[in-house]
Order: sequence, then structure tokens, then C-alpha cells
Amino acid sequence: LSVFVPLDRITRTAALGHFGNEISILEAALRKKETAAFLSILREQLPSLELQRLHQEMEDRLEGEGRFHLRLDKQAAYQGLLRLTD
Repeated sequence: LSVFVPLDRITRTAALGHFGNEISILEAALRKKETAAFLSILREQLPSLELQRLHQEMEDRLEGEGRFHLRLDKQAAYQGLLRLTD
């Protein structure tokens, strides 16, 4: 997530998974001027099939006043890759 926004703007929320496992939810809000850089990073680093998927699911991922929901694969992120996950 720090690829997109400064670390001090990332919030962490602890939650419990279906089997009682701890889940960390990381959230960040992009400022208007950061949106172009965010989209550029997505275009550069996501495989073309995942970009197509984002485009097809755009309406489902948008909420309210410009909220865009995106879930990234944590194992891929650990390896320095951006990949979508469900």
C-alpha cells in the first residue's frame, strides 16, 4: 500500500476472519492529485487480464463519493508484485 501513499496515511484495523484468525485491514485515502500516479502504477504493474477485470468490475468497486475498493494479494505484495485477490 505504501507504493501508492505515504505510510503515515495508512490506517490499520484488526478484524477476525471466518475461522477466528486475525486479519489486518489496511486502508488509505488518495488525494485528488495522487489519483493519476495511482492509476499509472496499476497500469504498469498489473497484468493485462487483471486490468481488464478491474475495468469490467468498475461499477461494483465504486462506492459513494469516489471510493474505489481494491484488494491486493499479500503474498504477491511481499514478493514486490501487484496482484488482485478476491
